[in-house]
Amino acid sequence: MYFNTDSNHHWHRLGILQEPHVGGCASIMATVIENGLILSMRAGAEPEIGSILIGDDGRIVAVGAEVSPPPGAVIIDAERCIVMPGMIDAHRHSWLSSTRTSASGWTSYNFLKHIRGKAMQDYRPKDLYISALVGMLDALEGGVTTVLDYAHCLNSPEHVDANMEALEHSGGRAVYGIGFNEVPGKRGGFRSLEERFDNLRNMVAKGSSNELVTLWTSASDLPFEGAQTLVEQVRASRALGVPITLHGCVVQLPNLPTEVEALNAEGLLGPDILWAHMGLATDEELKLVLDSGGKIVSLPAAEMLGAFIPPVIARWSALGGRPAIGVTMVTGAPRDLFTTMFAGMVSYRLDHPDTVPDDPGTFEVGMREAVEWATINGAEAVGLADRIGSLEPGKDADIIILRPGLVAEPVINPWGTVVSQLGTGNVDTVLVKGKVVKRDGKLLADTSRIATDFRSTMDHLAHANPVLRGPWVTGSGCGCNECSS
Repeated sequence: MYFNTDSNHHWHRLGILQEPHVGGCASIMATVIENGLILSMRAGAEPEIGSILIGDDGRIVAVGAEVSPPPGAVIIDAERCIVMPGMIDAHRHSWLSSTRTSASGWTSYNFLKHIRGKAMQDYRPKDLYISALVGMLDALEGGVTTVLDYAHCLNSPEHVDANMEALEHSGGRAVYGIGFNEVPGKRGGFRSLEERFDNLRNMVAKGSSNELVTLWTSASDLPFEGAQTLVEQVRASRALGVPITLHGCVVQLPNLPTEVEALNAEGLLGPDILWAHMGLATDEELKLVLDSGGKIVSLPAAEMLGAFIPPVIARWSALGGRPAIGVTMVTGAPRDLFTTMFAGMVSYRLDHPDTVPDDPGTFEVGMREAVEWATINGAEAVGLADRIGSLEPGKDADIIILRPGLVAEPVINPWGTVVSQLGTGNVDTVLVKGKVVKRDGKLLADTSRIATDFRSTMDHLAHANPVLRGPWVTGSGCGCNECSS
């Protein structure tokens, strides 16, 4: 539900509704998920029918066939369901949720021209809040419990705070990639990169009020702001002990080094960098990243559909890397990780047309590995593998329950079923650190109230950007001064 607006902000706050078992309080009760087909994602572990005991601290106590519920525990029946770790989207621009239906099918060029080149400047803090919030709820609905939010629409300190609060209020787990990216044509706000660094220092000193939110930075794009700016941003982040994510090797321009070349020349490659895309990286550059301990997140659906670059999954895997995956722009790519896993598998097999085995189960990279991309590999990529990514005692209970239903039963090959047969509509239950945020296929949030604010933001953006208008988003405005003038 929405909380009342306080005196400090002019947008609403969201809280995920409490489970009725909890009686409306914020505590978590011991819970047992019973009789599910468990994909624990532990190394070497095979699928098994069993149960999971979750303690009242939101952590997993036991997993297996011999789990007994303690007295008073909440029971969730998962019979004929798949139970697996919540998925991890290691690269998503949550704020773009407010342009998804206007920009569906756009290429990266269209996005850069119309949104990054124009519409970004029209986002007010409350627009960013509701857009990032809906982006996070969209992820939760699709079984994604953790999002690395690459937030590069931060026009001012107020925008930074608004995006942060959206992540904190969403009910999901978030890695907040505070963006250094300059916003073309913005009005007011940050006047220099140094002001952005000062804001970052304040954010790090203050931290988050929500233990589910971790601070990172997301770097500017080298083709737009130059190699020296990228170097300064990496140095500033590292000085504060904050991990960095960046777009790498997406385009190649004459007289400009690649991101790998720029950082390698300054001795700045390292394990605290998560590289997104990397489709145009040379094998030598990939080896440099691997040897530095860096991680890579591939965005296969968006890369093939809008950016026209080959996903790096096959080459990174061949070197011994463990790729993570992400949705990136919901404007030009599917919004869920089920489709993204499938797209990644398509790209891998297209890269290996001459190595098709007689037994599809003997592919070097198979359906199980695709599920790893969205779970344990993602957890490693965002630095949270000690807490999430697999179902093991001591880890946080970020868990999803998938109900295959008529068209996907019986489940013979659970890995292939998850990757190629299921989708958002099969996500029955979602827990984040033991707390239910989706139950019986429905998010526990006041989505009708959220939708009202969301439509207002979309109408405001369309008023200033005719290219975003459509049958239901007319651009008539939302009543603000800008829209009324």
